[in-house]
Amino acid sequence: MSFINFLSERVKLLRTAQKESQQALADSIKITKSSVSRIESANQSVTVDTLLALAEHYNVSIDYLIGRTEIKEINQNAAESEKDETKLLKEEELLHNFRNLDDMSKGRLIERSRILLDESKCIDKKYTI
Repeated sequence: MSFINFLSERVKLLRTAQKESQQALADSIKITKSSVSRIESANQSVTVDTLLALAEHYNVSIDYLIGRTEIKEINQNAAESEKDETKLLKEEELLHNFRNLDDMSKGRLIERSRILLDESKCIDKKYTI
């Protein structure tokens, strides 16, 4: 199947899944309703700008729209993904350090972590009242 055919199917699928009219899509991405109709019937090629607008509008990758992948959703916020990765690395480091402690130190650390957690809860309550 050609990328135009994939695009045609996927645009129609995404639009109808959102119960969006051709006119609403056209208005949103600044093309005509007839252009949307021709895209959905695979009778019109699209510009890069239109392809980008469609991907952004539906929060999918261009690769999804043209059939290069089945993964719909994209992570719009790379910084958020990087933050999650950094958090995971810190947690792995903490776990690694914990595992290298002797049993007595592990017990003390667990007790101190409970105290910190209780203090954190008290602070949260203080500022949310």
